[in-house]
Amino acid sequence: MSTHSYSFAEAMKVVNCSESTLRRKLQNEGLKLGATKGRRGWDIPVTVLEAMGLVDTVKPADTSQVTPTDTSRMNEMKVRIATLEERCKGQDLLLAALREQLSDKDRSIRLLEAKPSDDLSREAEAQDADPMIENNAEGNAGPKGFWKRVFGK
Repeated sequence: MSTHSYSFAEAMKVVNCSESTLRRKLQNEGLKLGATKGRRGWDIPVTVLEAMGLVDTVKPADTSQVTPTDTSRMNEMKVRIATLEERCKGQDLLLAALREQLSDKDRSIRLLEAKPSDDLSREAEAQDADPMIENNAEGNAGPKGFWKRVFGK
């Protein structure tokens, strides 16, 4: 496999250093790495320049070629993404509704488990003592009616 080689003048156009630096590096390192100096001048392979760090390694340019199959696949992916985003929005709304229900149930449980206040407990005990007598706010006690006993009003 042959690699591309440069003369000294061509190498100067490619490298990112001064002429004296290139000469010095070729004398010190280049001959060991495979560069040769003949009657016609230097023969410097690209790999030697890369190994000495004088040129960046060659990278292919990014191409933006889009084939017809890629565009159809892109359209399919866009539709799928839109569908999944809508589904995600629906799940978010459902999650919000479920969180609201959970907070309502937590509130209800806390109210049911809460200790009744002393005033309410004494009042409940007084009503439980004689279910046939109704306690009025003015202190008048009278017999409790049928509907009041049934519905507690």
